[in-house]
Amino acid sequence: MRVNSLTELNLHDSELIDFVMPVDDSSEVVIHLDYIDDYQTLRTAKRSLVFSGCVKVVIDANLLVTPDSLRTGHELKNSSMLSEVKEKLTKSGFPAPDELKHFYLETNSNASIFNVIAESVDLRGPEDG
Repeated sequence: MRVNSLTELNLHDSELIDFVMPVDDSSEVVIHLDYIDDYQTLRTAKRSLVFSGCVKVVIDANLLVTPDSLRTGHELKNSSMLSEVKEKLTKSGFPAPDELKHFYLETNSNASIFNVIAESVDLRGPEDG
């Protein structure tokens, strides 16, 4: 499911399982979650946030031996990091896509921060392959 805004998702308190940065040419970053499908029943399901068209990922991870969940996730409009990435792409001769967005996620217990500059994000379940 294509996501227009991270704020439309039930990210708060969804448990972080892991994150994957493939070393191939896919330019995707994947965060696996035990996603809260319904806050009323607290029913969860294994889902993945898939960031596509990634050009920059900065992770400030506090690695403790405790399970963690997401505290917040949203898009930062007109951030300095996004502006810097677009400027560097332009200077390098690559057109900076207007679709680039700055996605920000923070965890609860460990206060880890994920900054992802990418074109889009999808929420996928096992049925999506």
